[in-house]
Amino acid sequence: MTESDREETSSRSNEQKAKGGKKQVLTEKIEKLINIWRCLFYSTVSGSMLWLIMLNGWHPINQEDIEIKGSKNIKIKTIINESGISLPQTLLSLDPRKFEKEIMRTLPVDVAHVRRYLMPPSLEIYLQEKKPIAYATKRKGKLKEKGLLDKNADWIENKFSKNLQTPPSSIYVEGWMPSRKKRISTIFSYMDQLGAPIKTIMFSSNGELDLETQNLGIIQLGPNSGKLISQLKAIAQLSRNLPTKFLNKPGMRIDMSDPAKPELQFSSPNSSTKYESNQP
Repeated sequence: MTESDREETSSRSNEQKAKGGKKQVLTEKIEKLINIWRCLFYSTVSGSMLWLIMLNGWHPINQEDIEIKGSKNIKIKTIINESGISLPQTLLSLDPRKFEKEIMRTLPVDVAHVRRYLMPPSLEIYLQEKKPIAYATKRKGKLKEKGLLDKNADWIENKFSKNLQTPPSSIYVEGWMPSRKKRISTIFSYMDQLGAPIKTIMFSSNGELDLETQNLGIIQLGPNSGKLISQLKAIAQLSRNLPTKFLNKPGMRIDMSDPAKPELQFSSPNSSTKYESNQP
């Protein structure tokens, strides 16, 4: 290679390096412009969101801005009156968790979810209302208070009866107390298996439990809650095995205090007979 060839090759190499350097500088400038554009875009979006939150978040919420889902029976007015929420109230000042707790505490619902929406400024309340299955009474001082019970034997105030479904049967519970909920709910769970439709679940002042049935008369279970499941199973077996001549007897009573040895008692104006049936 001659001297002139070497100079030409070196010149070309230098030109290529210069072009590569210019291209790199141009690429870096483009990347910087893109990053600046991204920053401006995100800043604009963030600013717009902040402006939207400030504008709509402090928008006063009124009754017409609240939507109820999940329940067709409990109305907005009932929720406002019972929960004690004051309206109008700004969206951001309203605490959804606190509102949910108040709804659960004051209204006959099993589930309550509250959601806030910025566009448009509104409130959504999802409710799953309780389903009454029995009528009930409880002592309130010297008076009796009427109410309803759900499957868990939770007390529902009678004033909500118009906001809920009507109980599917006319079962009545007399003498409801919080301490008796477990026994009552256990009886509810076994009702379809008894073979003896229940009319009334009765608690005496000292805790004695009786069941009034349609075809087996009065069944005396006594105060011992530890035997309840065994007693209910014995009732189901008795209703299957008892001769039909003993069903629907006027004045019939069954002592089920010992579920292994239920005692059937029959009375009439002229006679009184006892019938004992050992059940395994």
